[in-house]
Amino acid sequence: MSKFKCLCGETISDTHYPRPTAGAIVKQMDEEKFYDRVSASIAEFMSAVAAGHRDQWIKSRFGDQYPKDLDDASIVSDLLTAGELDFHVLIEECESCGRLHVQELPGSPQSVSYVPDTKGYQGVLRGSPGRAEEGSKPP
Repeated sequence: MSKFKCLCGETISDTHYPRPTAGAIVKQMDEEKFYDRVSASIAEFMSAVAAGHRDQWIKSRFGDQYPKDLDDASIVSDLLTAGELDFHVLIEECESCGRLHVQELPGSPQSVSYVPDTKGYQGVLRGSPGRAEEGSKPP
């Protein structure tokens, strides 16, 4: 979405990450396709690693310019991110009026806005306290 004006006049910008006013969603009709694609990519990578073809698989998937010194977790993260680009739509909450701006399609500059019943900024896209820290720890 980059930078745009809310209908209330507030400028909304996504020039830094992460932001408590932004998020991404997968439309329910796309969930299965998203998870199928990401799962298949991860399974292909795991099979290549098990067969001793890790470097060849990385080169065929990402090209010659891809870093050669990444660990497996970083590669899986990149596979997840690639899936997100095709299926996630961005959502922004205006800090002034609380409107939610939902991207129409992944990668589209067009969005649809929704006005909340509760007036003003509610912070509905803020992270859940403690969840980010919990999610970063290995099981």
